[in-house]
Amino acid sequence: PSVRPSVRPLLVSRTLHLIVGMSTPSFIESPFTSKTLYEAAVALPPAAREAAFNEAAKGGCPVSKSSNAAKAIVVTIPTNSPGKIMLFAALNPKLNDYIDFKSPADYGGFGSEEYLKISPQGLFPAAVTPDGMHLFESDVILEYLADKYSDKLEVSGLGETPEVRARSKQLVAIHNMYISGVNCTQPDFFSNQAIIYKPGMPTDERAARLKDLNKQFDLIDGLIVGPFATGSAITFADISLYPTIAMIEDVASKSIVGSVIAGRPQLKAWLAHCNEQPAFRGVADTIKGFIAGMFLNTIEKIKTAA
Repeated sequence: PSVRPSVRPLLVSRTLHLIVGMSTPSFIESPFTSKTLYEAAVALPPAAREAAFNEAAKGGCPVSKSSNAAKAIVVTIPTNSPGKIMLFAALNPKLNDYIDFKSPADYGGFGSEEYLKISPQGLFPAAVTPDGMHLFESDVILEYLADKYSDKLEVSGLGETPEVRARSKQLVAIHNMYISGVNCTQPDFFSNQAIIYKPGMPTDERAARLKDLNKQFDLIDGLIVGPFATGSAITFADISLYPTIAMIEDVASKSIVGSVIAGRPQLKAWLAHCNEQPAFRGVADTIKGFIAGMFLNTIEKIKTAA
């Protein structure tokens, strides 16, 4: 977000005072809206740094977009929704030269002023492009990376035919809208998958969402082609579905949902095939470790109370 015009003169004055006094302002105090560009400017020699800060205070682009310091930054934690970005990067190792992964804690946490500069929803994942654009929502970030670095990809995720791409989008839509999506950022609004780990959900709502969650997995089971979701090649359907389904299945014995592959042969075969791929399973294990440390006790209490 840009700084309001009425605030700009004060910001310019504050920036000049700090720079002239040889005290570099923090990111929050600075006129930058991109931490990537802020960090690139701070790394410059004193005279160039002062010029960069002054240019930023005037609303310009203070650091060259081709600067080696400017990578895309993806801010995330290892759970299923950002897991699709983690998986996409794992399948495309050349992206390591163009992306840095950071945690919300690097920006003061979800509710901090610093993080809200990047993600006004206060949610994750979020991203900062090399030229300072702020992105949020996992699919927006995923599609940006696939587009921006298309010539660096080993796995594009796109699908080879219109029919394959349509089936992939259908599966992604079911996942995003009816499994992982919550579509309200206010307190006490839940996604269907939240029945597993959100303790404050009313009993009748949890039961209704469990019924709907099973409906969605039945639909997915009927749409999967095999060995990957849409056939022989990995598509965005696999990249989106796998972190969520692997996460749920990894806590199946302890959760109210139980196994989502039981009685669903296509889904079971698909998950087994994905689990055999090191990039897939590596991401799942990272998410599994995070969930075990943060949510496992809550998951077990919800199941016991049901």
